[in-house]
Amino acid sequence: MGLFDLFKKKEDALGNQLESDLNMDAQSPNSYTSMSDVVLTESSSFKMTVEDVFTITGRGTVACGVVEFGEIHMRDDVKIQTHDKVIKTVVTGIEMFRKLKDTAQAGDNVGLLLRGVDRSEIQKGDIVYKN
Repeated sequence: MGLFDLFKKKEDALGNQLESDLNMDAQSPNSYTSMSDVVLTESSSFKMTVEDVFTITGRGTVACGVVEFGEIHMRDDVKIQTHDKVIKTVVTGIEMFRKLKDTAQAGDNVGLLLRGVDRSEIQKGDIVYKN
């Protein structure tokens, strides 16, 4: 069986094969598909996927990303869905293009300073959200 045959097989059974691939990924411990378990309803008021994480000496950990929907304010309680657990924390700072902000809304590319979160606890692909 050559490489072309593998593609041909996937093409023949695209619907069934795609679903079984997704189910396999959800069982993998290193897969981010388990994050789809985060239930974000219309009442959810904020979601951001982490694109980068770094530490500011003396301040704490910053999670950067684009706000997908909703608004976030200083001192809001948020949760971070990592690949294996949920971390509860508070936003102590919002920065956008080197300017400190009190709020961020959908479409803004921001860095969120998070209280009590260690750099090693979060990584790219984690989800910051507020219910």
